[in-house]
Amino acid sequence: MLCNRPPAQITTMNWKNRESGQRSRTFEPQSWGNKGQEKWRGRVNAIRAFIHRSVRDTALIVVAGVSVGVMFCLVALLILLFRGFRPFDTNHVSVIRTLATYLVAGALGGLVVGLTLPLTRWMPGAALVGYLAAFVVWYLMGWSINSEQSLVALAHTSAVLGAAFGLPMGIGLWYQNRRYKRTGKWY
Repeated sequence: MLCNRPPAQITTMNWKNRESGQRSRTFEPQSWGNKGQEKWRGRVNAIRAFIHRSVRDTALIVVAGVSVGVMFCLVALLILLFRGFRPFDTNHVSVIRTLATYLVAGALGGLVVGLTLPLTRWMPGAALVGYLAAFVVWYLMGWSINSEQSLVALAHTSAVLGAAFGLPMGIGLWYQNRRYKRTGKWY
């Protein structure tokens, strides 16, 4: 009886279906492994897609942060053009240091937002992302202006300014994004 069947199928017969007259069950071993492999491949593909999407989004947000830094650099160059070196000398910074700080702060702020972007699905997460980005930017700005100040005092000042600016911005952008998803309009 088993010799006439193809080798890919296994027939099982137990005491229940032998006595009750039920027919025996036939299983194909290839389908057992495929289901597990397909499930595993699906999870691996989902993880790969998540990583790919995260890297792409992070790169785009870093580029956006650098773009904001470039805008601030243009403002600094306009100040230099119309006011000269006096505003920079008053704050004890050089023009090159100011331009570099704007670019680095934009890039690092974008990197922080890009890495923590999945948290923005929820309002507290969006507030945290805004706070962290603002903290990084204020920390770099404070360090650029007053590099002699202790890092702890600079961190305290950055924490207060990050909370004052980053929390409302994160919550506001979360609310706007939620409204945009519902209505299709960005107000």
